[in-house]
Amino acid sequence: MKLTRLLACLLLLGFWHCNSRTTKVQRTDVSFLALCRAQPAEAVSELLQALQQVASARQWRLDTASSFNLLEEDTLQTYSALLVLDIEEDSLRIWHHADIERYARAGGAVLALDSAQVTPYLWPFFEGLLNDTLQPLEGVPPKLAGFEVGGWQG
Repeated sequence: MKLTRLLACLLLLGFWHCNSRTTKVQRTDVSFLALCRAQPAEAVSELLQALQQVASARQWRLDTASSFNLLEEDTLQTYSALLVLDIEEDSLRIWHHADIERYARAGGAVLALDSAQVTPYLWPFFEGLLNDTLQPLEGVPPKLAGFEVGGWQG
């Protein structure tokens, strides 16, 4: 549990730091959207609890959802970061792909955490997040400060 809390703290602090320097997407507060399965795995549930504790202590907003209806460009822009936690492969539709990619290109931070996959996702952008092989756009740094794997910001 201590490792989960440490990971949660590092994730949120890293996103806050990265988004405090972002000027493309305007936000007045620190807020996160964590997207996961309707019945998340035990490790994901523990991570969400730890993230909620850290967010509460820092007076940040953490919204959790299992519905992909929130993955619209206008809704995503209200969040500092999107956390995609262990979703089922191919559960996101092509319009969700486009909205998430536009969000990242506009300066929103995206972090994908997933268990090892036997079947690859049919979405190169998401595969790049999971495997740390995402190729950044021209003029965009390839890594977030303080992150080694799985995070990207446009």
